[in-house]
Amino acid sequence: MSARSRLHVVSTLALMTAFCSPVPAEEFELEPGFVSMFNGKDLSGWQFSGKSWGLPPESPSNGWSVADGVIKLTAKSRGNLGSQWSYVDFDMRFEWRATREKYNSGFYIRSNRKVGNNQINLAKGSEGRFFGGKMNGGKPVPELQNPSFEWNEWRVRVEGDKVTFTCNGKEAWKGSDFASRSGHIGFQAEGAPLEFRRVRIKELGVNTLNDLKQWEPVKGWKPAGDGIMAVTGAEDLVTKGQKYKCFLLQLEWKSDGNGNFRATAGDSTGGTTRTFRMNHSDSLNPAGQWNYLEWRVTKNATVATQNGQIQEFQGKPAIGPITIHPHAKSISFRNIRIRHL
Repeated sequence: MSARSRLHVVSTLALMTAFCSPVPAEEFELEPGFVSMFNGKDLSGWQFSGKSWGLPPESPSNGWSVADGVIKLTAKSRGNLGSQWSYVDFDMRFEWRATREKYNSGFYIRSNRKVGNNQINLAKGSEGRFFGGKMNGGKPVPELQNPSFEWNEWRVRVEGDKVTFTCNGKEAWKGSDFASRSGHIGFQAEGAPLEFRRVRIKELGVNTLNDLKQWEPVKGWKPAGDGIMAVTGAEDLVTKGQKYKCFLLQLEWKSDGNGNFRATAGDSTGGTTRTFRMNHSDSLNPAGQWNYLEWRVTKNATVATQNGQIQEFQGKPAIGPITIHPHAKSISFRNIRIRHL
């Protein structure tokens, strides 16, 4: 075998080893303030083209799957992968690689629930180009990307109307006058196989309410690990020392199928409250599965979105604490966070 042939074999084996041996998820450490959007095991917390129920998170019919701590996208994938939550300001990082020479996909920011607008392109030769939305700036930067089969790290910071895009540690561009104020994060299925991992985010301007010390009274409630608050009685839970008027509250909740709850914002003694009632409806996921609830209270409207289904409620302007009224002992809550609007 010639020296050139031996070099080709060694290079090929090295590439195959790098491609087939992803870094185990447990070796990945989050930066301070960041939380993982991908648990390395399944696609909990994500939805497909706006639909979050009726289709298993991992299904041969949509081409998205999870293996070795990696989200895998096949060439036959159908439907974009979107976050259950909408986001306002955030700093997001993730790694991706193509598993063939030519590829096409995209990364969405502040997009609609079906994740189809505000795309940062992830197509061969056009990586980094912003389109499908209103913003100044966002040029393609293919020169900052690693070759196919090698991992790239993208970082996107969105704050107000500004977007900063960084590829593999180098700032690519800064966008301004970004028109969308909030929306979903997502990845595009565009007929090419890709992989994603280490998907994490730090929300800016958000307060978490996952500790029972932030609520009162705590009788009838208990911590259940992993930031979960479980109901053991039927007592109300009220935010401690905090009052809200216009806000965006997001939380996950589940029951064994017999529980529901309502939430109130404002001072009930003064008769000025906003109420959201969570009754059983078509928007509920099956018993035992987490539901994703977003409650937006503004001066003129009270809108609740659960698993993508929108419900509007009436109510007068209110200011006061937020109260959760459980109607059963079989309810659990987690990932509670709130933003003043």
